[in-house]
Amino acid sequence: MSAELPRETDNAFLGKSVKGGSHEPTYAGALSFMRRCYSRDLTGIDLAVWGIPFDASVSNRPGARFGPQGVRRASAIFDGDPQYADIVDGKLYLNFNEDIQSDWNADRENFITQADDNWPNVLN
Repeated sequence: MSAELPRETDNAFLGKSVKGGSHEPTYAGALSFMRRCYSRDLTGIDLAVWGIPFDASVSNRPGARFGPQGVRRASAIFDGDPQYADIVDGKLYLNFNEDIQSDWNADRENFITQADDNWPNVLN
């Protein structure tokens, strides 16, 4: 019995580009940040997200090691292409899809002001 190879749509291993989208369901395939292809080649990449599971420095409440996996799970809902993102003043803004990115591009400053005003409510 031979080992089964990953399905053709398993973008984490078989994706043709680290920038391209995947049409696999969010629950399928290996979990990677925004369903991107795993790669060690960062040629032409502007931003890399590297999750390091580490909680050896925590004495009483371990669990920080689960943070990177939680971020990968949460990012799996994005509709497949990290082109819907922008970096402004060192902050990364992720938009859900092309329509929202288009709205963002039309009124970026207003959206940033609204986000900054709403941020204290998110923390509470």
